[in-house]
This record gives sequence, C-alpha cells and structure tokens, in this order.
Amino acid sequence: MRLHTNFIPQRLARRRRAERRLRVGLMALLAAAGLMLVPTVLLLLFSGERAGLLLDLQRQRKRSLEAVVQSTWWDAENKRLKGARDVVVAAHTNIARWVGVMRELRDRLPNGAWVTQISAAPAPAPDATPAAATTATPAAPVEPAPAAVNTTDPQIVTIKGQATRAEAVGEYLESLNRTAMFSHAVLVGSHPSDLQSPEAAGNVAGVVRAARHVIAFEIRVRLKQYIPEGP
Repeated sequence: MRLHTNFIPQRLARRRRAERRLRVGLMALLAAAGLMLVPTVLLLLFSGERAGLLLDLQRQRKRSLEAVVQSTWWDAENKRLKGARDVVVAAHTNIARWVGVMRELRDRLPNGAWVTQISAAPAPAPDATPAAATTATPAAPVEPAPAAVNTTDPQIVTIKGQATRAEAVGEYLESLNRTAMFSHAVLVGSHPSDLQSPEAAGNVAGVVRAARHVIAFEIRVRLKQYIPEGP
C-alpha cells in the first residue's frame, strides 16, 4: 500500500513565516537606525542653522562697520574739502559778477569808441583820525604804514579806451552814469593819440580830408556793489 503526502503547503508556510520574521527584523533594524539618526540629523540641522545665523550676524556687523567707517571718512573728507569747495563756489560767483561788469561796459559803448584796458582797485579807506600831539621826548622815526585798503565799499573801475570822435567819449560817460551798475562816472582825461582814424585822411570826390587823430580817454566809475576780486 502506498501513501501520497503533499509537503509543499507546509514548506510554503514555513517560507512565508521566515520572510515575515526577516521583514520584521529589517523593519526593527531600520527603526533602531532611524532612532539613532534622528538626534544626529537634528544636531546637524541645529548646527547648520546656528552657523548660518552667526554668518548673517557677522555679515551685518561687517556692513555696519563699513558704513560707520565710510560715514566717518565722508565726514572727514567733507571737512577737509570744505575750504576748497567754498573757494571754488566763491570764485565762480565772483567771475560771473565780473563778467556782468565787462558786458555792461561793452554794451554801453557808442559807435566809434572802443575799450583798450579795464582795471579795478579797492576804494581807499577813510583817513584815520590823527593822534593828539604830546610834549614827550620824540621817539625814533617810524616808517609809514602802507595805505589801508577798504574791502567793504564798492571798487573803482578805470576804463581806458579810444574813440574816433570827441562826442563818443561824452556819450559813453553819460551812458555809464545812467546804468544801474555804476555811479559817479568821471572823465579823468582825454587827448589825441598818435593813432589816426583810418577814415579821416584821404581825397574823396575831390575833397581833401585832413588827418584826424584818434582820441584816447580815461574814465573812472564806482561800482554800486562790492565784488571780491578773488575767492
């Protein structure tokens, strides 16, 4: 008599149980490894965040220090350059005002007259009151002090020029007295110069013209407002 027994299901069952135990062991191992890695990961994250925070603080401190240094440097540079900047501003302002004076003198010129030289000088300071005489023994002679210069009253402008006719000099003097920029225009002198007017001499249409000398003149005017001659 033969007995037929099938052991396949039993072997499959044992294999399934072994696989289950293996999976459970692997899961337990992974869980244990995960529990061990979590603190490490958290520590790394915390360390990285702290390092980033420290780096940001260091960068902010560096920027703040640079700003402070730059601000201090700018303040020092502004103080150092203030004098030079004031000189440049004053020079540009004074040059513009003197250009206005030159333009006014040019625009007031009548026909037949031209300017050859312009100069400006400070107005003389008022004379000081002389000291009272004393009967003491005379002291050693003292060199006279240089004349004081007045830097508050308007300057005196001297205009030298030439004209082809005497009437042009009078017209120019009258025109300067009417302008709002000058006052007290005075004719210092005028005289025939060695130059001759190109249109004076010659024979035109049978009429002989005698040579006529060009008139040299000098006029002084006072500015109504003081203009510094330098910065």
